[in-house]
Amino acid sequence: MKMKTRLIFLTLFLVTVVLGRADELILWFDSDQYNQWTTSTNFANGIKIIKEGKQEEDLDDAISCFDKEIKQHPLNGYAICNKSMIVAMQTMFKSYDFMDTEAPDSIAMGKESVNKGMHQALALMDQGRQLIPAADSIMHANAWLWMAYFHKSCEPLDSMQMVSCLEKSTEYRPNADIYRVLIELAWDEDDTSKSEEYALKAIEKFPENSEFLVLMASVAAQREDHDAVLNYAGRYLELARQQEGEIDSDVVMAYANALAQNGHPDDATDFLLTGGVDYLFLYNSLKRIGANPNMVLSKIGQREFTEEGNPVVWNMLRGLIYCFDKHDYKAATESFLKAKNDNEHRVWNQCIGYSYYLMGDIPNALLHAQAATNLCVTGSLQQLQESQGMIDPLINDINTKLSLSDVFTIETDDYVKLGKYYVLKKCPEQALEPLSKAMSTTPHSLQANIYYAMALTDVGRSAEATKPLEEVISFVTEELSTTSQAIKAQACAMLGRNDEARTILESLEKAWHPNPLFISDENRTLDGSDVTCYDIAAVYAMMGDNAKACEWTAKHFENDELPYNFGYMALDRRFDAIKKLPEFQQLIDKYYYQWKSNK
Repeated sequence: MKMKTRLIFLTLFLVTVVLGRADELILWFDSDQYNQWTTSTNFANGIKIIKEGKQEEDLDDAISCFDKEIKQHPLNGYAICNKSMIVAMQTMFKSYDFMDTEAPDSIAMGKESVNKGMHQALALMDQGRQLIPAADSIMHANAWLWMAYFHKSCEPLDSMQMVSCLEKSTEYRPNADIYRVLIELAWDEDDTSKSEEYALKAIEKFPENSEFLVLMASVAAQREDHDAVLNYAGRYLELARQQEGEIDSDVVMAYANALAQNGHPDDATDFLLTGGVDYLFLYNSLKRIGANPNMVLSKIGQREFTEEGNPVVWNMLRGLIYCFDKHDYKAATESFLKAKNDNEHRVWNQCIGYSYYLMGDIPNALLHAQAATNLCVTGSLQQLQESQGMIDPLINDINTKLSLSDVFTIETDDYVKLGKYYVLKKCPEQALEPLSKAMSTTPHSLQANIYYAMALTDVGRSAEATKPLEEVISFVTEELSTTSQAIKAQACAMLGRNDEARTILESLEKAWHPNPLFISDENRTLDGSDVTCYDIAAVYAMMGDNAKACEWTAKHFENDELPYNFGYMALDRRFDAIKKLPEFQQLIDKYYYQWKSNK
């Protein structure tokens, strides 16, 4: 195979494989210290071929020159190192012949060829390295770097030797790229102490490197070493401001949290508000440091009309605080309306739509949910319609999508939702077909199995409902999400296995933790609160545990994202057993009155 690319580019590629970046590296084994060998014709010709060669055959010519040089001058470590590098190149070229096939024998031959060539190159490089003068630190650094690459290319991979070679390379010539690789390798091995050790060395050598400062701030935050966070994050923030670059939001959050944890919550709030331009980030950050909502509102008022103030940001942030912390939905809506500008966007529509919803103004809530959906594909309109029991428009929308399958991509979830809505509408015969399609498309669609069992029961085929419920129970293991666990509990309750359902529900109760709406999905999952209070209440209702059902229904109204879903609850068969109980009806009346009084 002819290789038209200059060999120097291949060498750059080889080192890049080790480091990811190689812009600062000197690639060739030539420096001021090797001048004593430049008068040797064989050595000079070998170097020239390496730097100017364009074809694979040039490798053989270079090897020939270096072999003659080594025979004439056996102490020329530079010649031995360069020969080692070319042996590696030839190995990689030859291995291409085995990569064009999937035949196991051919692949095995390729691996054997690579191993043999790389071990030969490794032995030569180690021999040449020992002959290079101690004063030539650049050449020693490059030799260790190439040795690391050779170890990386052998099978099985000798990661300890590779890391050891990279460490030696940094001893001779500190290099930020190599430190990055060492940190990543230790991180991959879950050795955080080693990662931190490399990062500390890197910061010592490269004190202005933002990447290492961010890493150390992150490690210190995990250890809850707030003084160290303030040190590293503070240095990073100062450097970022000088360079006027984009600032890492995680570092901002870590710095603010460290200030708050060190007894300076007011300073932490000031720090966040001074540089904040993203109101959602600001709101999340302020919540996480436990900022007092009244104090934040006061500080927002001080900043709103200053020269650097941004009324849109401050009004959006004020609206979020009124909505989710103070539960003053009228004030929240007024703030969101003040934030309205020519660039109405999805989040603005979602926020003000949600505020209208909490006030009980469903027409305006639907209007803004529709706008948010039009601006970006979200489930906000569908969620709102579902919470209000508006089943017919949801069925129409899905049927329209299914009829235009040549335009839209039909997902399993479309069939599940259509079947679910038919069950809620008490049309079980129409639910069976879409749910059956969902189960055939995605065999482990838990919701499809649950609603399919409901539909079978409703049409008088209760005996057939056992199989899909058993499949749910057998599929959901402890490793799956809490949402899946709640569905498993429901399947158990539907089969009359109340003890199993209760065991699952009790574990969900322990895992559940309330979170504000705009906390990220990652934190919801970590806190175990991706399962809703509503679903826990529904399963308890199915089991006939009225007290627990009422308890979690109340928590639903206080904590779930769309709490005032009276329309959906009226259709939800899981609550049938307790809907007419006086204590449950009183609970519903209480929150319905509260909702209507928010206007």
